Amino acid sequence: MNLRRKIGTSVATVVMAATSTIVGAAPAHAAHRCGDEFIGIPYNQDARTTLMERTEHGVRIELKIKQFPDVGEAVFARISGATRSGEQVWLDWSYTGGDGWAQCGPFTVSERNKPNTSAAADRYSGRGTLTFRACALVRGGGYCTEWWT
Repeated sequence: MNLRRKIGTSVATVVMAATSTIVGAAPAHAAHRCGDEFIGIPYNQDARTTLMERTEHGVRIELKIKQFPDVGEAVFARISGATRSGEQVWLDWSYTGGDGWAQCGPFTVSERNKPNTSAAADRYSGRGTLTFRACALVRGGGYCTEWWT
């Protein structure tokens, strides 16, 4: 086997292993990508309006909505409370009311008891109104809020 083929095989193996680790942390049937509807926001972003929430192991998993200057009304996922380094948050989004969805994230908590957020998505895309839910990997378990439109 020549050197180029060995390097190609090694790179493919590393990419496959990394992808399965990321996808394995997400709920089944989710695609891993953020769309054009998303903007980056600070990790500690908050909003007055919480659309959906649940608490697991002292960690709040929230679906939030806020007005942003460049996009208008946008939705994002947030975890806060008794978080641990390595825990993750992501935003699931769907054009079909949750019957098939894509995933934006995961975004990883860097320090204990620190919040983290997903990117924020424009609530009204050119393709129609989106449906969202906030999800997190907390203490090794995956949890999501109910869907919200």
